Amino acid sequence: MKLFPAQLIIALSISITACGGNESPTNANNTVTKTVNVEVPASAVGIYDVNFGGFLGVYTLLDDGRFSGIHYVNNFSIVGSPHSNLAVAITNDTILPITWSNFAAGGGMGLFERGSRIFRSVNNGTLTFELSSNDLGTFTAEAKRQKSHDTTSSKTLYFDPIPMPALAGNYNGEGRTVGFQETVQQVNDFLLDSSGNFTLTYGKCGFQGRLVQHGATGVFNVLASSSGGGCQFIGLLNGIVTPISFSENKPRLGLQLTTTTLSHSAVFILLKK
Repeated sequence: MKLFPAQLIIALSISITACGGNESPTNANNTVTKTVNVEVPASAVGIYDVNFGGFLGVYTLLDDGRFSGIHYVNNFSIVGSPHSNLAVAITNDTILPITWSNFAAGGGMGLFERGSRIFRSVNNGTLTFELSSNDLGTFTAEAKRQKSHDTTSSKTLYFDPIPMPALAGNYNGEGRTVGFQETVQQVNDFLLDSSGNFTLTYGKCGFQGRLVQHGATGVFNVLASSSGGGCQFIGLLNGIVTPISFSENKPRLGLQLTTTTLSHSAVFILLKK
């Protein structure tokens, strides 16, 4: 099943802009920047913008080999989520299997793409992704720079973490699941405290868990559980939170959760109120 018209499924070069400057001292609730040209080259780890023309995305590569991505269109409307545990080293010649949740398929209820796989390479500061599945074919993208806090900041979302006090608060956004025959649902009560504890209501499920910073990066590991009569998520869930942007002191986060059996997945894009 095609995700978009064939003319949009082409190899595209992705320009990821990171500008920034000599930033004045900041606190958890205020950031002042001056704009100069600063670029942090792409590498085997980091957070990157991707642009396939018909849809956009944010890809995260961690130093333990985990890969997590969120695809979206329009105003952050979620259409997909590829993710997997990959080899830590990028060998430039290995195609690896992944799990790809495609929320635009299955009548809008989502499905796992058959034969999903990814190829990564790093050459001369350029990170190349080749993402493919049996039904959708191959998508190719190049990232040359780390994703920054916003278009005026020299700080990167991966190497310069957003302070937890600035992340804490109430969020809204949308969520998607695969494996439950559900369409998109809105989220109005993702609540995160300054210790990293969170609660979230989604459909018949109540999620509760904790964010733990991944090393010194801006990414967070997540361990969560679910509750509620009729909730189909059973047992513990693992995942990550990736910062998507930090503009005008409002963080936007991507949350990806997967059951330990890998049979079901949930993805959220959330903006602080």
